[in-house]
Amino acid sequence: MGYIIFFIVLILIIFIPVLNLYTAERGSKKKKVYQIFTQDFEVTEEEYKELPRLRENMLVANKYCQEQIIILYITVQREFPEEMNSFSGSLFTLCEYAAIRELDYDVLDLFDSEDCEEQLTTKIGQTIDEKARTVVRKITGTEDKRFYTRNADAWEIRYNHLQESFTPKHVQQYYEDVCRLGENNAQRVPVERKIYLESYRFLAKKDRGYALRFYLHYLKVKCLSDTFKHQEIGVKYRKLLFKTPEEEKQFDAICKKLLRYKNWEKAIEQFDEMQLTQRKKIKLNVQAIKSAAEKQSKVAGVLGNLLSEEEELPISTPKIEKPSAKATPELPANHKDALFQLFISNSLKLNKEEVNIFARPRGIFVGQFIESINEEYYEELDDVLIEEDDDYYVINEAYFQQINENGNEG
Repeated sequence: MGYIIFFIVLILIIFIPVLNLYTAERGSKKKKVYQIFTQDFEVTEEEYKELPRLRENMLVANKYCQEQIIILYITVQREFPEEMNSFSGSLFTLCEYAAIRELDYDVLDLFDSEDCEEQLTTKIGQTIDEKARTVVRKITGTEDKRFYTRNADAWEIRYNHLQESFTPKHVQQYYEDVCRLGENNAQRVPVERKIYLESYRFLAKKDRGYALRFYLHYLKVKCLSDTFKHQEIGVKYRKLLFKTPEEEKQFDAICKKLLRYKNWEKAIEQFDEMQLTQRKKIKLNVQAIKSAAEKQSKVAGVLGNLLSEEEELPISTPKIEKPSAKATPELPANHKDALFQLFISNSLKLNKEEVNIFARPRGIFVGQFIESINEEYYEELDDVLIEEDDDYYVINEAYFQQINENGNEG
């Protein structure tokens, strides 16, 4: 019996260290699995070593996009190792395209979309497309603070989505969504500050009430910085945001008190008590405008004939301009007058697609063109002439009559 116990002890003494060594080796092999990114996605050592090369070939700088692209690429690579190793370059680009498209991130123009869409119809392309729908995590607006803290650039994608889907009719919803995004990024002061600053600028021409609210949010975040020195709203935005000197004084006083006392509730309460001058709502008299335009056109035609008959005479003739002929030299074909005529024939309201059709053959960028017209008449009207209303561009009748009258006087 004693011999049996002796041999058992001897066996344990010999084999326990061996067992521990084996277990340690297995444990060390397990440790060669790397957890990357924020979704607890694990990669092997070989995959981990490949990450720098993948990042170097990225077409986008957004970190959240990069993470989603790499996760998609590695996921597909595990399913098709030979194919991915043979065509890693083009297939990686295809993963980029599929991930960015799934995220609805507005940088698809970096790719040859037609070629990528064609490649997605192949066997491996279909797999990439299918995996993108399940692997890539979209930004939906339901995320919390923890998500944005762990995903540094995710806010940018969500913010772009909010701006792209903005309509004046739903400005309050836009305000609430942006505030929620700002609160979710409150632990990262530079990001929260940028969200409110960009929103204030974005709404300056669209809704000055909410634009000023966003400016107050921006100042509230700025209060957290001891080195912040308040710079008042610039001249460019003041013309858009304030209609009277009294409004400027009231708002500036609210800003100064907010920065001094850091009382946000009081500041927003005082702002709500401010009486912002509202634009007058005027009923359109389209028939009168059409009649005036027809008379103007006939007079211009008669004058044109008279001038052409007297071309041979060495007489300096005065320059005859239509009321709306304030176009800059950059518009030799008088695109502005043509657009005005189109507005007149459509009761001063045009669908945006109609304006796009008008602009394409003329090589005009619609947004810049409309903005240049509004800037041209802003000093005269102290307001915008052509407004956006959901899917339409609308001209204010009173302002249109005013520029016609001023043109005739000139």
